[in-house]
Amino acid sequence: MIKLNHYYKVACLIIIAIYTTSNGWAQSESEWEDFFLNVCDYDYEDMPVEPYPESNIFDGNIKTCWVCGSYKNNNPAGTYLRMPHDNNKVYVNIFSGYGKSQELFYKNARPKKIQLSVYATVHPDGGFVSEIADVYVGLKYPREQIVTLVDTFGIQTIELDFSRKELNEFSKKVYQQARSHFEQPILDSCFFVKIDIVESLPGTKYDDICISELFLTGEECTLNSSTPLIPIKKVYINQTENTLLADDEQNQGMVIYHDPQSVLQLIDISTNNRWAIIMSAPADIGVGRVETLYHLVNIPDRKIVNDEIKECTDDYPWIDLSLSTFETNTNGQIMLKYYITYADKCYRIILK
Repeated sequence: MIKLNHYYKVACLIIIAIYTTSNGWAQSESEWEDFFLNVCDYDYEDMPVEPYPESNIFDGNIKTCWVCGSYKNNNPAGTYLRMPHDNNKVYVNIFSGYGKSQELFYKNARPKKIQLSVYATVHPDGGFVSEIADVYVGLKYPREQIVTLVDTFGIQTIELDFSRKELNEFSKKVYQQARSHFEQPILDSCFFVKIDIVESLPGTKYDDICISELFLTGEECTLNSSTPLIPIKKVYINQTENTLLADDEQNQGMVIYHDPQSVLQLIDISTNNRWAIIMSAPADIGVGRVETLYHLVNIPDRKIVNDEIKECTDDYPWIDLSLSTFETNTNGQIMLKYYITYADKCYRIILK
């Protein structure tokens, strides 16, 4: 595999380690496990840098990857993600393989079948923190989900097949059991999804098992647009740069958004022409700094939907739309890939 020069910086909320506790209160049905979550950025400048670290699957860039094991040795490592809160449905999104190019995709090994498990965890106060991370302690829900992945160059989405009602009941039992073992108050509780590789496909040249992206999305993180009667063919800015326009088979120059006080620039358009990201700046610059704003536009409904992003995620207004782009997963869903500025982390919202 061609080596990448990668500066390893562990971002907020990326899981960095896991191990089984040995504190003497493991249960007969399941073992308690400790999960480490970052609470702040931590630079490993004085440590050896892995060329393909686990952090690569959380960076929002399909051209980087995590080498999680060797196909020949059949020793792939698992990883964990924290589940979104209060979602009836949760989706696992994975780019299985090396996404730098289709050539490298087939030259490297990649997961073929994965096992999904859910853990109910708690975070007790006092002593359950390291220099860089909080420690969550949890038990495994007694069922797994096996998924056979499509061998395709792209992100594929899998619905997590666990009843939220049953998980919540299990979480209550874990919470009560944890309280009986700790004098400290419980600061937080949450679910984790564990992803284990059950089977892999061999690469034509390299032995490395690669994953390029892995993230969870919740049901509420979806923005909807109306289905136009006539498909939109073209989206563009007018010559005076103050109006966003669209064309279909019967109409040209339909006004989607107009701001005579601003200069507009089209940043990105979704493949189905229903969504656009635009930048606006004051037409009259005047004296001082110029405020540049970025907007997500619902084209069929002709409106700015930044406020709907706020309803969809608690991370607004820290969402950086200037770095946002549109993606299409293997299920044909359009997704907005956006960044949280304070966490230096990438997330997605499904657009319909």
